[in-house]
Amino acid sequence: MLIFKHQMNNYFKKIHFIARFVQSLCIPLLICTFMSWLAFRIYGVATIPAICWFKLISTTIFIWYSFNYQQQQLYYYYNLGISKLKLGAGVFIIDMLIFLPVLIFLS
Repeated sequence: MLIFKHQMNNYFKKIHFIARFVQSLCIPLLICTFMSWLAFRIYGVATIPAICWFKLISTTIFIWYSFNYQQQQLYYYYNLGISKLKLGAGVFIIDMLIFLPVLIFLS
């Protein structure tokens, strides 16, 4: 039981640190989400493929930017045992968890 508790504690710590990394990209990602929602409201259902591609490409660019131009910040996460792949996947998952409900429920 103690080993399971320790493993869960480490798991939640990693999630916390990934969420901290997402905070550094929060404003640009939310702006892209708002622009996508606005395009969907103005032009309708026909724009869903373009909106999804825009969101995927912009999220990828923001992740790439943070990896290439904020190297000093990444050392903090490397020392905690979190790789670039986990950080990028965390940003993408959290961004999509915000984007999809906004697109579905606010339209």
